[in-house]
Amino acid sequence: MSLNADLAVVSKVIKRVMGREQLKALSDMLEHTIVRDIGGEALAISTMQTETFLEDFATLAPKIMEIEGCSAIFAAATMEDKVQVVGRSNSPQIDVGEICRMLGGGGHWYAASASVKDMTLPQVRDFLQMQSSLLVNSGENAGSLMTSPAVGAPEDLSISEAVSLMNRYGLKAVPVFKKDSQVCVGLISQETAAKAAGHHLGAISIGTYMQRGFKAVPRQAGIQEIVDIMVGSQQRLIPVVDGGDVQCESEQQRYDELASRNVVGVVTRTDIIRLFMGEHGAHIPTVSRKNRKERNLASVMSKQLTPACMHFLRLAGDIAEEMGMAAYVVGGFVRDLVMERKGFKLQEMDIDLVVEGDAIEFAHQLSISVKGRVREHREFMTAMLVMPIEELKQEDKFRDSHLSEPGLFKVDIASARLEFYAEPGALPRVERASIKMDLYRRDFSINAMAIRLNPGGFGQIVDFFDGQDDIKNKRIRTLHALSFVEDPTRMFRAVRFEQRYGFRLGAQCERFMRNAIDDLHLVDQLSGGRITHELELMMEERNPYLCFKRLDELGIIGKIHPLLAMDDDKRDMADRIRRVLEWYMRMYLPEKPDMLMLMLIALCRKSAAPELAGVLNRLQFSQKRIRFTMQVRSVIMSVRQAMSKWEKSNGSLRDLHRILGRAPLESMLYLLAREDQTDQHEKLTRYIYLGREMKTDINGEDLIALGIPKGPQIGRILDEILGAKMDDPGLDKARQLEMARAYTEELNR
Repeated sequence: MSLNADLAVVSKVIKRVMGREQLKALSDMLEHTIVRDIGGEALAISTMQTETFLEDFATLAPKIMEIEGCSAIFAAATMEDKVQVVGRSNSPQIDVGEICRMLGGGGHWYAASASVKDMTLPQVRDFLQMQSSLLVNSGENAGSLMTSPAVGAPEDLSISEAVSLMNRYGLKAVPVFKKDSQVCVGLISQETAAKAAGHHLGAISIGTYMQRGFKAVPRQAGIQEIVDIMVGSQQRLIPVVDGGDVQCESEQQRYDELASRNVVGVVTRTDIIRLFMGEHGAHIPTVSRKNRKERNLASVMSKQLTPACMHFLRLAGDIAEEMGMAAYVVGGFVRDLVMERKGFKLQEMDIDLVVEGDAIEFAHQLSISVKGRVREHREFMTAMLVMPIEELKQEDKFRDSHLSEPGLFKVDIASARLEFYAEPGALPRVERASIKMDLYRRDFSINAMAIRLNPGGFGQIVDFFDGQDDIKNKRIRTLHALSFVEDPTRMFRAVRFEQRYGFRLGAQCERFMRNAIDDLHLVDQLSGGRITHELELMMEERNPYLCFKRLDELGIIGKIHPLLAMDDDKRDMADRIRRVLEWYMRMYLPEKPDMLMLMLIALCRKSAAPELAGVLNRLQFSQKRIRFTMQVRSVIMSVRQAMSKWEKSNGSLRDLHRILGRAPLESMLYLLAREDQTDQHEKLTRYIYLGREMKTDINGEDLIALGIPKGPQIGRILDEILGAKMDDPGLDKARQLEMARAYTEELNR
C-alpha cells in the first residue's frame, strides 16, 4: 500500500483454490444469479440459502463475475441468523460501497460487505435490486408503483384503534382521511401512535397527533420525485391522488392542490421493492435469464393435467381478462406442479383460484360458461363453483377425450385477500388485498406460489417468497416470524409436509416453532376440535407414525396431553399400528376403521380408562365416539387372557371366533398389531380379512325347520357353524345342516 498498490487490481490477479463446499455453493449461487444492464454495465445479484457459516464466502463473488462477464456483483447468503452481503465492482459507476453502507456495512466502490440481522434474504435481495433498478427506471411513475386501494384511517379514529389497524396490516404508517371521504388530511405513523398509547392517550383521536405537513403526488409523478420525498422529506408513505399534474407558481402550492384530491393509492418503500420484483422487474433489461421465478409451467400443466382441466383454467383466465381482473391458481396445486408429481386426476385435485377483484362476481360469470352453480360466502369474499365434469367435455375439441371422471367438479374461488388474527389461535378475519399480500398470508413458502391464468401470461409462475428454492432444497420455511403465533395449527401442517415430501424444517422455522411451543405455550390455546382435525389429516398420510414421532420430537404431542408423550414402548406400538393400518387399507375392504382412535389407544395403552377418557375429552371427541373408543379398549382388555391361551395352544379360527365374536374392527386390528407369533398373526389376519365378511350357507329359518325354537340359541348355533366354516371353507350347506342337527340333539339331551 505504501507503494500505491491498487487493491482492485490485486484482487483480480489473486487465484484461490476452491474446496468442495465452495464449489457446491458456487453452483447454487450461479443458478440463482440475475444479471441486469445498468447504464451499459452488467450487474449481477446472486443469492443462496445455507444454515451454516461458509468459509471464504467473499471469494465466490469474483468467480461469478468472471463466469457471467459482469462489471459488478452483489452476492448475498443466509448464514446462521444473518444475511451476509459481498459487493465487488470493476466500474466506478456502480459504487458497491455506498449500497453496502445503506445496509449497515461499508467498504470501497470496488469492494464492500455488510452483515444484516434485521432483514431476510428475500428482503435483502429486493433492496439490492431496487437500488440498481433506481438507476435505470426513471420512467416509472407513482401510478405503476402504488398499492391500491389504500388502507387509511378516518381522522376521528382513536389512537388505540389506529395502532390496532396498523398492526392488523403490518403497516408502519397510514394516510388519515377527512371524515366520510378519501381526501388525505395527514399521516399517522405506527411509532407515533404507539408512543401516544404508551402515554395513556389511546382514547384521543389521531387528528391530534397526525403529521399535517405531507406531500401527495399524481399518478404521473416519476420515481425520482418519489425518492426525493421519501429521503429528503423523510416521508415513508406518499399518497397518490386522482387526476393529472398541475402547474403552480410554487412547489408548495402544487402540493397543496394535489393534497385536496381523493387518494387512489399509496407508495411506500415496501411497494417500490415489491413492484420492482414483480411485473415491473420485466422492464429492466436482462442479460442472463437464470431466475427460476420466471418459469412458465404451461408445458408442465399440459402434460400433467387432463384436457378438460386445462380447458377450464384457460377459460377462467379468458373470463378474468374480459372482466378486467387478474386470475391465478394457487396453493398446493401449484406446489405439486412445481414438484412435477405424477398421476394427477381431475376429481382428486384441489383447485383454488384467486382473482384480484370481486371473486363472487367472477364466479357467477364463470358459472354461465360451464353451466355450474355458485355457493357464495360473502363474509369471507369467497365462492364455490360446482359444475358437472361432463359440461367441460361438451366442448368440441374435448368430445373425444378419454376422460372418465364421474360426478361434480368443485373449485374454490376467492378474492385476493389479507387475513389477520385478533389473537393467537383464533380464526382469521379477512380484507381485500393484492395477490402478493394474499400469498404472504399463507403458511409456508412452498404453498405461497401462484400461476397466472390470463392470456399472454398463462402458466407463468408467481413466486415472491422463494418457494421453488425451498422445494429444491427440501425445506419447510414460514413467511414471517409470527406465522405460528397467528395460527398454531401450522405446526401440525409443517410436520405433515415434512414427512409427506421428505423435507425438513428450516433452522429458523424450527426456532419459531419451538418458541411457540415451549415459550408461548400456544398448543394449549388450540381447541381440541382443531387439534383433532389436524391429527385426522395426519392419519391419512402414507406413514402417519412418522408424523406422530416428529410431533413427539418437537414436544407438540406431549403438550396436547402429557399421556400422549412417547417412549420406546409407545413408539413401537404406534409403528405396529401403522403397519396394520397400511395392510388393511390395501385390502380395500368396505368397513373403514377409526384410525386416530387406534393410534390414541396405542399411545395410552398403559393408562387407566379415566385417563384415556381425559385425553379424548381434551381432543373434544363426541360422546358417541368416546363411548365407542372405551368399548374398543374394554374388548381389548377383556380378551387379553383368552387370547394368550389361544396363542399358547396354537388355537384355530373357530376358537378365535369364540373369543372375538363380532368385536369391533378396531379392537381386532389392535390385537393384530400386538401379535408376535407368526402362525397366530396369519390366522388373525385371515380372520379379519375373511371372517368378518364370511357367512353361513344356512339361516335361522333352516334351523327352525329342524325344530329348533326361536330364541338366542339359534344365534349361538349359527355362530358355531360359522367358526367351523372358517377352519374349513369347503364346508357346504348339507354338512352345515348336519352340524346343526348334531347341535340340536346335544342341546335337547
